[in-house]
Amino acid sequence: PAQTPAPANAPLPQPVGYVNNFANVLSPEAESRIDDLARRVHAATRGDLVVVTLPDLQGRPVEEIALRLGREWKVG
Repeated sequence: PAQTPAPANAPLPQPVGYVNNFANVLSPEAESRIDDLARRVHAATRGDLVVVTLPDLQGRPVEEIALRLGREWKVG
């Protein structure tokens, strides 16, 4: 059966840093390397690079989730 999409305003997790591995798919070493890269990008450009993994999109389009995360977390 098809999954019923979550409401558009369903809560998203709160950020924990540059690397937000909520799906636990990144190794600690990968998280550390990505965090280091994000910090260097920020120091050099004042821009932000944020990585997010989620265990489930709850039937919502990835574009919707990405836009909401960017807006709610104030990235970009």
